[in-house]
Amino acid sequence: MAGKLEGIEDNRRRLLSDLAHELRTPWPRSALTLEALSDGVADWNGSTARVLTEQTERLTRLVVDINDVSRAEEGRIALDLSPCLASDLVNRAVEQAQTAYRQKGVVLAQSLGPHVTLMADPQRIGQVLTNLLSNALRHTPSGGRVTVSASAKGNQCVITVTDTGEGMTRLTN
Repeated sequence: MAGKLEGIEDNRRRLLSDLAHELRTPWPRSALTLEALSDGVADWNGSTARVLTEQTERLTRLVVDINDVSRAEEGRIALDLSPCLASDLVNRAVEQAQTAYRQKGVVLAQSLGPHVTLMADPQRIGQVLTNLLSNALRHTPSGGRVTVSASAKGNQCVITVTDTGEGMTRLTN
């Protein structure tokens, strides 16, 4: 029990650290833009409107993500499970992310094993893959590569996202 509580506390600390990290960009950038507008240093135009809109959308997504994580930790997320092909889930996520990857000059590839059917909530898995691909793109420089793989390991489906970016510390339990 003590080990489990320690793990929960580690997750809480990590979540708060991630939250602080994610807030470091949109909050100050919005504040600086508003200050420049107020001081007359910047004019209200398409560029300033775009900055404020993008940062507001980023903050909104962050709030939704925090709420989702909180609900998931409490076991309050309703899942709509149905049989899905892993390849369909991966194809859909890759297709949605492809434009952003092309614009940054990062290759987005997929590696699919034999058809694997799993019981999943396609919308929730789509959210997870979208977040992983977004993070991978953010941390992979132009000329890099991100690969999404789906394979079977025993009676489980394993979906991985690997990249040539800066990497992150591996978490183990």
